[in-house]
Amino acid sequence: MRQTVELGAVELLRIDDIERLTKISRRTLWRWTASGRFPQPAVREGRIVRWRASDIEGWIEGQARRNPLADVDKSGSGGAS
Repeated sequence: MRQTVELGAVELLRIDDIERLTKISRRTLWRWTASGRFPQPAVREGRIVRWRASDIEGWIEGQARRNPLADVDKSGSGGAS
């Protein structure tokens, strides 16, 4: 279940939400965050860490643009009729 917090028009995601959305492990997400390969959290207060949903959506879209294979037909037919 996706738990989010909204502040005005800003939706904030927990790392569990991001793991489900991206299928990337928590450990990898933290490594990529530290190296600058993944967006920094918008909120980091003690053990509370949240990312802006718009930052994560933008990152996912950017990955899809960089990886043309992400748009391959997922039906298993390979696009052939």
